[in-house]
Amino acid sequence: MGRSAPAGGRLLRRAALALTLLTVGCGADGLVVRAGEGVKALRLHAEEGEVSVVGGAAVDVPTLRWEARGLSSSAQVISTERDGVWELELGCAGGLGCELVAVVELPPGLDVDVSVHAGALTIRGRFGVVDASFGQGEVMGRLAARRISMALGSGDVNLGLSEPPEALTVTLGLGDLDLSLPAQGYDLRLDLPKERAVVEGLTEDPAGPRLRALTANGSVRIRGTPRDTSTAAR
Repeated sequence: MGRSAPAGGRLLRRAALALTLLTVGCGADGLVVRAGEGVKALRLHAEEGEVSVVGGAAVDVPTLRWEARGLSSSAQVISTERDGVWELELGCAGGLGCELVAVVELPPGLDVDVSVHAGALTIRGRFGVVDASFGQGEVMGRLAARRISMALGSGDVNLGLSEPPEALTVTLGLGDLDLSLPAQGYDLRLDLPKERAVVEGLTEDPAGPRLRALTANGSVRIRGTPRDTSTAAR
C-alpha cells in the first residue's frame, strides 16, 4: 500500500466538495486519497473491515490508504471536506468475501470521530478529542488525547494511554475493557458490580482526571503504569 498512483480507481463527482472513488479488482494496492492542508478534524464511517487511525504520522496532510480484499472485490470511498473537517465514508461495493483494509494517517493533535459497524478498529498516536462508536468487533489503541469517549455494542476494548486524559468514558453493551494509563489519582466511577471490576495501581482523587466505565455484561480491568516516554503517542 505504499504507492500513490490512482490506477485502479474511478473518480466520480458527487458535489463540489465530494469525491467518490471506486477501487476495482482483488487486493487493489496503493490506492490513496489526501485531504486539504486546512483540515483540523476527521470524521470517518466504515461499514466492515479493518480500520487503523494513526495520529502524529509523518504526513503533511491527512492521508487515507486502502485496499479491498476478496474475490473480484471493490471498495467505495467517499471523501468530503467542509469547514476544516475531513469526512470519509468507507464500504465494500461488491465482490465475494469483500473486506476493506484502511489506514488513515494524521498530523498530531487532530480531533477524531470514528464509527465502524463491524470488524477491527485500531487507534494509536496523539490526538485532540477522540470519539469512537463500534457495532461489533475489537478496539485496540495506544494513544494520548485530551478527551476520549468510546461506545461499543459488542466486543472488547484494549486501550493504553501514555498520558492522563482530561476525561475518558467507555460504554460497553457486551464485552470486556482492559485499560492501562499512568499511575496517579483519578476521579474513577465504574457502573458495574464490584466482582467484575479490577483496579490496580491507581488512587482515588475527586479532583483528578475523570474516568467512567460501564459494561452491561462484561468485566473491567484498569491498571496504573509508569509513564512511558518512548511511546509513539508522543
